[in-house]
Amino acid sequence: MDKTFQGVNVNLPLLAQSIDFYLQGKGYHTQNFVSGNSAVVQAKKTGLLRTIFGANRAFTIRMTGGQGYLDVNIGLADWIVGTSVAEDVITYLVLTPLAVVEGVEELWNLEIERQVMSEIER
Repeated sequence: MDKTFQGVNVNLPLLAQSIDFYLQGKGYHTQNFVSGNSAVVQAKKTGLLRTIFGANRAFTIRMTGGQGYLDVNIGLADWIVGTSVAEDVITYLVLTPLAVVEGVEELWNLEIERQVMSEIER
């Protein structure tokens, strides 16, 4: 899901933190990264089956902002591992298309995408 907001001035670090807290409240394990005019928020459910099968995919919200606009892209990407994230990793996530999931998980992700986009629009 992609959306561009025109005529807005957004504090990207504050928005990323707000989305992070929102998803934590929904029971997700989250992380967020901000670098320059880009931010990435990742969220994933944890559990025994995900650990056994090595599920490393995360619900990922990418945001790029500038004077008067905000681009938002929501989808799935690999969970970023490590506490020190280099700017090139964030750039990679911002420029790489996010995966689309099939089946039942896709329906759930669409609902989460809708909820997150509503939260951003507030």
